[in-house]
Amino acid sequence: MGMKAKGVQFTDLARRLYIEIEGMILKGHQGSNKTTPSQLASARQIAASAAAQGCQSMREFKPKHRDKFNAERIAAGTGKGQLSKDQAIINKIFKKTGRPELARRKHPVEVRRTKAEREKPKVMTDSNVEARKAMQILIEAKSERYGIAANSSLEFGLRKTSAIMARYVLVKEEVTGKGGKKVIQYRSNWGTKNPATDMKVVNLRNIRNMYASDEERRLGNTPKDWAFEREHMGKMDIGEVNLYVGNDKNNVRHLVPIEHNSQFDQVRRINEFCIKEGTKSLAPKGKSLEQAGRQFGDILKEVGMTKKQEGITLHWDRHRYLQLSELPPEKLIRAAGHGDIRKLDSYRFKR
Repeated sequence: MGMKAKGVQFTDLARRLYIEIEGMILKGHQGSNKTTPSQLASARQIAASAAAQGCQSMREFKPKHRDKFNAERIAAGTGKGQLSKDQAIINKIFKKTGRPELARRKHPVEVRRTKAEREKPKVMTDSNVEARKAMQILIEAKSERYGIAANSSLEFGLRKTSAIMARYVLVKEEVTGKGGKKVIQYRSNWGTKNPATDMKVVNLRNIRNMYASDEERRLGNTPKDWAFEREHMGKMDIGEVNLYVGNDKNNVRHLVPIEHNSQFDQVRRINEFCIKEGTKSLAPKGKSLEQAGRQFGDILKEVGMTKKQEGITLHWDRHRYLQLSELPPEKLIRAAGHGDIRKLDSYRFKR
């Protein structure tokens, strides 16, 4: 509590105001992960500005203080997304201090983004593609592990942590059991090097437990059903070969159909590396998924895969995958880990 805000002088008063704001935004969450680091970062900046303007309590924070704070942030070049988060925290402060009428129903014009701005597919130019190839070479030179993860993002449109965790292929089969009865079974490359040829029947509980969160394992309540077998996430077709993705955004588990040989080659490469390292994923031994994600992110920054440099990021990879894939929309949106097919408009231009 009371951490210093970057780029500003954090006085004792500012620290006290920050603790006051922190109590407001944590209240009702019991400190859950719904309160994100970026929200706390906003709280620190607001507290520092309020203290500099002479507020002794956040109950003294008024629209004139808010407007000056917004002007300072805009002048500092703060991005629209972060400005929106700042405004949401300020609205909560007004509501928690009994002045809901002061909360803005809409963000300032400088902050507001149109739907077209928020949901604009990224253009894939030849120069973009060549720059991304060059970055891939640099990543591979720095780390084989995270080079493989970055290539998973290219091949499957995966987010950062998903690219570290995704490894296993699943195929749903209908076979003839005893007495001629039709039985559903699953085959996987669990523990094998070649997912194209070396598949074996698996107990889905094994894979489910592997991708369970630490909290799920501790409580012994790993999901009894599969996200990808629920109606809103779609169902596996008989004979369809998929990459299983666990620990995606919001802990969604889903499947990405394998369409091309290059995708099989990528899964084979992941398996060979993990077997060589003796790990169940691309996360290094002794490192949590969060720690591995930070290491991966540091390497991406080193090679220039940030919005502030070339503008090519893992999210650019995601747009590219969704634009090039030939999957039907209802399968493609589920491959991306989304449930609403309308979300495709954010990634793909109308054909």
